[in-house]
Amino acid sequence: MTIGAGLLEKTRVSSSHAICKCCGGAGRLCGAVDFSRSCEDRTQGTPVEPHAGVPISYFCCDECGFVFTPAMDGWTRQDFSAYIYNDDYVRHDPDYLGKRPAMSAELISGSFPEMAWGNVLDFGSGLGLLEKELKSRGVANVDSYDPYGEAGMRRALAESYRTVVCFEVFEHHPQPHELMAQLKKFLADDGAVLFSTLLVTDEVMAEGIENWWYCAPRNGHISLFTSRALVALARQHGFKVGAFSDNLHVFYKNAVPEWAVKFVEEPPARDASSSLGAAASLVVQGRRLLEAGQLDQAMDALEQASTVDPLVPEAYRLYAQALQAAGLPMNAEVARLGYEALLRSSATDLCGLAQALLQRGEWSMAGYWYKRALLLDPDLVQAHLGMGKAMLELDRGEEAERHAHRAHQLQSVYVDADRPTQRRSVLGLCSSGLNDVPVKFLMPDEHNRQIRWAIEYGITGPIQELPPYDLIFNAIGDADKAQWGLKVAQALLATADKPVLNPPDRVMCTSRDQIVNLLSGIEGVAMPPTVRWDGRSGVSLAAAIETAGLAYPATLRPVGGHGGKGLTRLETPQQAEVHGKQAEPGEHYLSRFCDYCSSDGFYRKYRVVFIDRKPMPYHLAIGEQWMLHYVTANMRSDAWKTDEERRFLEAPQQALGAGAWAALRDIGERLDLDYCGVDFSLLPDGRVLVFEANATMLVHLENPADPVLGFKNPYVQRIFDAFEDMLARRMP
Repeated sequence: MTIGAGLLEKTRVSSSHAICKCCGGAGRLCGAVDFSRSCEDRTQGTPVEPHAGVPISYFCCDECGFVFTPAMDGWTRQDFSAYIYNDDYVRHDPDYLGKRPAMSAELISGSFPEMAWGNVLDFGSGLGLLEKELKSRGVANVDSYDPYGEAGMRRALAESYRTVVCFEVFEHHPQPHELMAQLKKFLADDGAVLFSTLLVTDEVMAEGIENWWYCAPRNGHISLFTSRALVALARQHGFKVGAFSDNLHVFYKNAVPEWAVKFVEEPPARDASSSLGAAASLVVQGRRLLEAGQLDQAMDALEQASTVDPLVPEAYRLYAQALQAAGLPMNAEVARLGYEALLRSSATDLCGLAQALLQRGEWSMAGYWYKRALLLDPDLVQAHLGMGKAMLELDRGEEAERHAHRAHQLQSVYVDADRPTQRRSVLGLCSSGLNDVPVKFLMPDEHNRQIRWAIEYGITGPIQELPPYDLIFNAIGDADKAQWGLKVAQALLATADKPVLNPPDRVMCTSRDQIVNLLSGIEGVAMPPTVRWDGRSGVSLAAAIETAGLAYPATLRPVGGHGGKGLTRLETPQQAEVHGKQAEPGEHYLSRFCDYCSSDGFYRKYRVVFIDRKPMPYHLAIGEQWMLHYVTANMRSDAWKTDEERRFLEAPQQALGAGAWAALRDIGERLDLDYCGVDFSLLPDGRVLVFEANATMLVHLENPADPVLGFKNPYVQRIFDAFEDMLARRMP
């Protein structure tokens, strides 16, 4: 079959992250193969079809290990028939016409003869060959059903079946939960599903999913399971899982089905002889050491006990005593409160304890107790939200994203309490991750009742209807990491009957590669060209730099990265060649490095925010390193730094020059967003060197008691007041 140009557009995946279709965890890009990859390539020793030039990206869930591609998520039945299950399919799976149905029938009749005691449905039956083979072997009560087959194959004859056989189906379905819902519809209350799918192993992932022969989009292999993924999927539908091999499995509800009893054992609820026994032994050891006055050794033993079994209360009671004896009363009180919550098996109380620690800035300790709350109640929304915040502060971004996604999968709508001082209700459209405009300080609940809606999952959780609202603020601000959320927001807002701030289509234009074109032609603005590079494309980093016409030194950073994470400066082609081989998988931005060092030997980075397209100064960072951020600039070290920052905040046009300030006004108009910001420096010729411009810029007050940075607060308050005035003007 000739691959048309339309297939490339139909399979385009623009993000390096995706939500796991099994457990809702965060999925990271783990590999890509050409659409033409076929399982039969391995058998033939050569590709069955020529290279299609259509990359299919696969993602791996950090939580359950499920490997999947969203490339075909929007496909219709006709698309699958046109591109995969067409007349050429037999070239990629010749066994499905006869050999596999015969082997499957032999397996069932030989290993599971008891299956014939009840009725059987072959789900995903194709041409119905397995039914014929089973009946020829004495399994009489068999029907066939194929959701993609001809009309006759899409009709099951009975209302329910004791056994549903599902061979070579799971890896083909783009939505595992939809498949499970279909299977359950045909299954009797005491029924079971016998199914085959080859499992992803640690060895497969170590070698690279793109090197696994079973990762074959031309065969329709788009959902690849680990054993953990099967367990996660089964639990959400009330099933248990048994396995006969790494390719043959069973889902069952209560007891193991008769035909599988001799192969599958019920898993123990908990290995008491190992984890509980080891924890109990360590608790006894800790108690003895505590009684002997050996506090450090006692605490070590009790910490080990809580690691082996995080939910054993006695370990925390004794640990509290040890901390108190060691002169750490505040830590002892935390341990005591944790002990009491565990004694009551109260996930809510543990979450409250963690929340208090989070508010005190005790990120690691907060995460410690959130983890235990989630062990008691894996679906506690507030614990997932809090854990996400704690992990973010600890620079564990992937964990933070995973917990945020899970929280919003469980509950997507959050409504502030009514207060008499509130002037309006604002519907905030949010992403399910951590990619939003930081509106906490912009819209204080004293004046604004916020209705926050993480829109990717629709409306989930206890609040099933949106309360009335006056304005809509699109808080999805990251054009790289939240593309799907922005597209959902764009579709939702097509029929909005309330004023919309920060329209999604404008936010989509602010990725680092697009912003160059958006701001081009503005007098007094400089921004080096920026292109995307992916090491899996086969193009080396040095070659990509040369092709893009970028001079050295060049910079490389992961797409979606912020705060300098992963940012590298490349001085020579040789360095680029070496670094390109070591770079993390996924897309990166390549740009030319512009030396912005001032004449005094210091680097300066300014931030201006735009409120209703008007520029307002926020801060100035001055440091000795080219990779500069306010938190690393050590602005407290010299009074002259904060004096210069004060002059910038008081009179930005005078500090920057009339030309630069005019350029910033033009940038605000060109961005055309109600709230956004720009980080920049000044070149020796007075031009504005733009680093980035987007809607995710953080603005917040400093501690009023801070003797060094507290002076900034009146200037920050001006920004908040301007934002409040804008909201008032936009009220219908």
